[in-house]
Amino acid sequence: MTKLVLKTVAITLVAVLGACLITFGSLALFAPVSLARMFDGLGMYKSSIHYYEKQYGKSESIEDLAVLVLKIDNEKDSVKAEKYLEIMVQHPDYSTYCETASEDDAFSNLSLSEFYNAKYAVALVKNSAETPEKFNSAIQFANAIAHFGYNENNPFSAIISELGGSLSEEQLLALKSEILEYLDDGQNQIAKSDINTIDQLLDNN
Repeated sequence: MTKLVLKTVAITLVAVLGACLITFGSLALFAPVSLARMFDGLGMYKSSIHYYEKQYGKSESIEDLAVLVLKIDNEKDSVKAEKYLEIMVQHPDYSTYCETASEDDAFSNLSLSEFYNAKYAVALVKNSAETPEKFNSAIQFANAIAHFGYNENNPFSAIISELGGSLSEEQLLALKSEILEYLDDGQNQIAKSDINTIDQLLDNN
């Protein structure tokens, strides 16, 4: 009798485990975002990002890309952040998405495009320690954005405020040289402020 009960319990457990594995496999294949949200809620960062990546790979929609970019930790995953932010800012629907996305997606006083542009430039600079040419790529990208107006949320300002203290003297001087070009712009007070910050950082080096 005991053997029969144990056998029944074992069969039941195997069946339940099998059903769980099938369900998990189905979600991973057909609805990875469900698993991403589950792991996200459990605080399991790597697993959640894995399935957010799977979701974007499955749909290739800019909406899923935007979620992935937002969820990636730029400190932990700067390489991955750069990869997907580059896809984001070069996406053919990028401008339209940033203009039409819900107000719930706004970040403080930044527009969506300012948020993504700044985050991408910062990721490039973060990764320049391993790949120095990425610093030049960050400057080129920042110039492309600042060309339309050197406002307070431009990528140059983001690089200085977030990473200024960790930049080398050469990098700070390179940034200063680029920003000097914007002093004649109508928004030159912001450029002056950034240059003053750079000068202070250079004095502290």
